[in-house]
Amino acid sequence: MAFKVFTLLINGLVPVIPAWFIMNSHPETAVIKPWPIVWTLLGVNVLFILIAWKHLGYTRRQRETEALMLIINAFVPLATYNWLFPAETQFSFPVQILLYCFMQVVWIVSIEIAPDWVGRIRQRKAEERALSGKQHFESREEVLKKHQNKA
Repeated sequence: MAFKVFTLLINGLVPVIPAWFIMNSHPETAVIKPWPIVWTLLGVNVLFILIAWKHLGYTRRQRETEALMLIINAFVPLATYNWLFPAETQFSFPVQILLYCFMQVVWIVSIEIAPDWVGRIRQRKAEERALSGKQHFESREEVLKKHQNKA
């Protein structure tokens, strides 16, 4: 979980770097285009995958899934640009940067972190019900007896 929070922080703050360069090099630009942010995020995430491969998951499949999610995370600014920046709307540079960063955070929390939290909460509640005796779970013998009685 700490790794996912670290990923959230990195991906949430990386859009600031190319946006800052665009803002300083082309102050006449009205809208920050997503491609410099996408390429920066893609580069950072690929570097992250190469450096932290062993920490992405316990199994190869988990690592591959997490690596794929990091690559997909790099393309979130394209969706942000297409959905939140209509042609007639003019946002200031800080607002645009905040929108790009905010959408990165929303994407990562809703797709990667929240399902883990919800699953852990459900598992803990199920364990509490089982251990407190509020819910009866059939033993293996009881299940086998039911199946034998049906046959």
